[in-house]
Amino acid sequence: MHSKRIITGFILGLLAIWSVFFWPNYDFELLCALLISWAALEWISFMKLTRWWQQGLSLIILWALMYVGCRYDIVTYYISIAFWIAASVILLLPFEKSAFIKKPQYLLPVGLLTLVPTYVAVVNLHQGSRTLLFYLIMLVCFGDTGAYFVGTKWGRHKLFPILSPKKSVEGLIGALVIGSIAGIGVIFFVPNQALFNYVMWFIFGMFLILVSVLGDVFESLVKRQCNIKDSGNILPGHGGMMDRLDSLTSTLPIFALACILFGYIQ
Repeated sequence: MHSKRIITGFILGLLAIWSVFFWPNYDFELLCALLISWAALEWISFMKLTRWWQQGLSLIILWALMYVGCRYDIVTYYISIAFWIAASVILLLPFEKSAFIKKPQYLLPVGLLTLVPTYVAVVNLHQGSRTLLFYLIMLVCFGDTGAYFVGTKWGRHKLFPILSPKKSVEGLIGALVIGSIAGIGVIFFVPNQALFNYVMWFIFGMFLILVSVLGDVFESLVKRQCNIKDSGNILPGHGGMMDRLDSLTSTLPIFALACILFGYIQ
């Protein structure tokens, strides 16, 4: 399992570097639309929608909202923040009280609120600053990796024993340290950064890693309510596309909005 995870992560890292820095905006947008659509199909499987017209209609709704979201990106980000605040409240509920979320009338909107802002944010960041987009990818992915390996080796104190038994306090500490170091390494390539800025980026990075845990655990809640272990098996050692994107779904919209508000991107 470790070797599969490392090999898959290495290949994904190379693809991320190649696509983020060397692909034109239009080609990158198409790639992201494909990945988000794949994740959406996995989410649709949670709802047991097996007929082709149900899946097709769900994807059409997704694509339409992705288009509208890109035209009104700021509004999309604020809606996403409100959604993740609500998701935090749901995670605080007793497990049996959150069973409502597996009903299709809730699960479909939740999937749209999770995936649409993710697409809008990644496209916006790619157009505005490819280095900052790569910063977030490195931050979250190395945070996930740090949490996995530190938690596997030294994890003793469970973080979410019901929703995600493998997550530990020690793993979270590993994520904060390793992810923040990886992220700040990318920031050194952002021009006109003073020492104070580096400190703020490091602190902000730790906050974003905590937010990424929210996306990860919330997807774990949805899967557990739907009696699903992994969203898919397309990525050896990682699971499905949704399993790989879950941490980014909560961080990308918040990060993109912050970059706009602080003038790093338009």
